[in-house]
Amino acid sequence: MMKLVIILIVLLLLSFPTY
Repeated sequence: MMKLVIILIVLLLLSFPTY
């Protein structure tokens, strides 16, 4: 369960541009 949440967060962080 936690792994899915971590993966989703990582994907979101990678998808958003870092300013």
